[in-house]
Amino acid sequence: MLAGDDSAAKSKIAELVRSGAMRPFDVGPLRRARELEAMGFLHIAVQQPLQLNWHSSIKILP
Repeated sequence: MLAGDDSAAKSKIAELVRSGAMRPFDVGPLRRARELEAMGFLHIAVQQPLQLNWHSSIKILP
């Protein structure tokens, strides 16, 4: 997931993500980074209680 105010920079990062066989997802302006950080923290926080041992991911469905 990408958040940023510089569209040219986001485009370059999206290219890098695609080159790694992943799909970039633009979530909007840099102010959205706060929500991305919170989502990452939540993902980390549930690893131990669910006994996932870091073998999980977040999937966004259309």
